[in-house]
Amino acid sequence: MKKTLLSLIVIVFTFSILAACTNTSNPSESSTQSSNKPIELTFMHILGGDQGKSIEKIADNFNKSQTKYVVKPVFESGNYEGLVEKLQALLVTKKLPDVVMSGLNFTNYFNDNMPIVPAQTFIDKEQTDLSDFYPNMLELGKGKDGKQYAMPFAVSTPVLYYNKDMFKKAGLDPENPPKTFEEVREAAKTLTAGDQYGMFYDYTISGAWMFQAMVETMGGQMAADDGKSVAFNSEPGKKALQHWVDLVNNDKSMPKMVGSQPLQSFTSGKLGMYAYSTGALNQIEDASNFELGVAPFPTDGDQQRKIPAGGNTLYVMKSTPEKEKGAWEFIKYATSTEGTTIVAKEMGYMATRKSAVEGQELGAYFKENPLAKVTYTQLEDMVPWNNYSGADGTRIYKVIQDNIDAALNNQKTVDQAIEDAAKEANNLLK
Repeated sequence: MKKTLLSLIVIVFTFSILAACTNTSNPSESSTQSSNKPIELTFMHILGGDQGKSIEKIADNFNKSQTKYVVKPVFESGNYEGLVEKLQALLVTKKLPDVVMSGLNFTNYFNDNMPIVPAQTFIDKEQTDLSDFYPNMLELGKGKDGKQYAMPFAVSTPVLYYNKDMFKKAGLDPENPPKTFEEVREAAKTLTAGDQYGMFYDYTISGAWMFQAMVETMGGQMAADDGKSVAFNSEPGKKALQHWVDLVNNDKSMPKMVGSQPLQSFTSGKLGMYAYSTGALNQIEDASNFELGVAPFPTDGDQQRKIPAGGNTLYVMKSTPEKEKGAWEFIKYATSTEGTTIVAKEMGYMATRKSAVEGQELGAYFKENPLAKVTYTQLEDMVPWNNYSGADGTRIYKVIQDNIDAALNNQKTVDQAIEDAAKEANNLLK
């Protein structure tokens, strides 16, 4: 009996050793299979609706173009501020996406505070030729040291949308839209009647974007040259806010609206003119049942127009070397001639490459959709979206917005609102 038991133990032990030896060959096989499996990359962005579908298309095209990586877009609802808040939360869990879309007003914040791999790292290593990009587009992704930290992706400028049918009905020339702020004000008075308003500057866009367009076009600056204090508390800043106050409170030609209200009001024929992003062109065209006009952003008399580039750039986030390389490969495709053509044609933003704008596909598109080319007439007028430095820099935008609202609600005078905003903002910059 003991011999039988001993024999069984030996047999079991022998089989165990054989099984163990057999299993040692599997990891090698498993490793090979794993190495053949595409590396999954996540791409966090804020574009929903039809624009979100275009993001999916760009990712899908990239995925089909090679077998090493699979990019999965992740939509983050909310604006660029919301995306930053989400990333701040993910920093704690250390589960960051591989590619991130950042608003142009957060460039300095990303460069200084986020775990990124600067695009310059890959550009230098691969000796990437960037000559096809419009120079002022590339500037949007550069840091204070002049290095390329991110690549321009979906870029926009503010334009003046207007309802040609309303212009005709009011006795205005639909082929000669207002060119200056004063002309806008006069046209707005003429267009205002009954339940329809003449004009709306979308002053609630995040990052004080529309306010910056007004201030800089009127000859001012949002920040001092050294970035250590604000500069909008000057005559141009007060003049800009006064223009809005005049329209809202004196002329009663501009309503107070938030969120999607102005867009809905304009597309439903209740608003004659609408200063907003060119990135909404496709959406506005699809929703409008009137003849639409698009004109360059107004100027302050003969002064040169200076408008902040809106939109976003793409960043590579720190990860494993393999994922960082894959993230860069995706960004290269997304900002290629093919990728930026999709951005311009299907999303309504501006193409960042000369080869795309001058190419056959966009050439045919512009011929059929001449309104889409208006924004390109402002290329030379484009300046970077202002970035406030420091950990509290992003809070300044809310300070500005709160004081703009106070002036429009007759809670503060223009001078008081501007000075209060400047004082609080400068405290945040300390």
